[in-house]
Amino acid sequence: MECCGNRELIKNIQSHFDDCLKIEGLGELVKSESKNGVPVFANKENTLWITSQADKLLEPFKPLNVVTETFSDEDEGLLYAKDNQKNVNLYSLDSVEEILERLKIFDGWGTEEFCIPNGPFCIIYQIAGLSIGAMLAPIVKDEFDLNKTGVDTATKYKEKYSEAEDFFGVEVKPNRENLKTNIQVLSEDELINVVLVPILCAQGFKGVKSVSFHGPSESGGDFHPFYKIDEFGKIIYYSAQAKARKIHANAGKKEGNVNQLINQVNELFRASFKSFNDNTERKITRAFIFSSKDCPRRS
Repeated sequence: MECCGNRELIKNIQSHFDDCLKIEGLGELVKSESKNGVPVFANKENTLWITSQADKLLEPFKPLNVVTETFSDEDEGLLYAKDNQKNVNLYSLDSVEEILERLKIFDGWGTEEFCIPNGPFCIIYQIAGLSIGAMLAPIVKDEFDLNKTGVDTATKYKEKYSEAEDFFGVEVKPNRENLKTNIQVLSEDELINVVLVPILCAQGFKGVKSVSFHGPSESGGDFHPFYKIDEFGKIIYYSAQAKARKIHANAGKKEGNVNQLINQVNELFRASFKSFNDNTERKITRAFIFSSKDCPRRS
């Protein structure tokens, strides 16, 4: 559709609509008049219809439900659409994206999306007296358990975890005891690289990298200094100690001794390092202590 200039399209949009849809490389659409007596372009599977008379095409389906939310499952190629009546229908993500690509020249007028219960997904542009739009038939699929689908989807998409929970109305809570047990059996390297590095990165810290070898020049931390920019634009540098053993106050036992840990943290604050950001000598401002097992409590 990019073959038509906006000014020319607005001037005589009806006569140019047919030509605009004949673009090579976007898949074949065949002109037809078989959908509710309205001239449409349809794909071979007859599940996608595009027309410049969308108002007539949708007339038998009125009243229409407004789409309020969508969720994309890229792995499965599915689009879940929720309407203002809380219905959730399932569509082909590829087909929706193809429609948006074909009609993107109309984006300046804004889109309206409607969802007919157990029926088509509709994308409409109202331009003066014309309704440019498309209908996409829903995927034919057995009834699905919305709660189970939501849990499975939220679990699968770690980067869209909260979005999936909100859309499907589920709350995925890990079994804390099982999670705790699994973490406690990790070695210190596994605790750092499998658990802590991803968590710190997800929390917005930059430059998070574990120390692979503690040589004489190292400051004693298990991480190279990493940083975060605060609300005032200031760079705050951090380091951390990680322990995969029980922390104790037994003076006769060196490994995991709390006093030794305090000394290591003090060493973190004393040590200087060269900032990657501006190549100047810096010291950390804050330090974390991570332990996968028990720590002594103050009485």
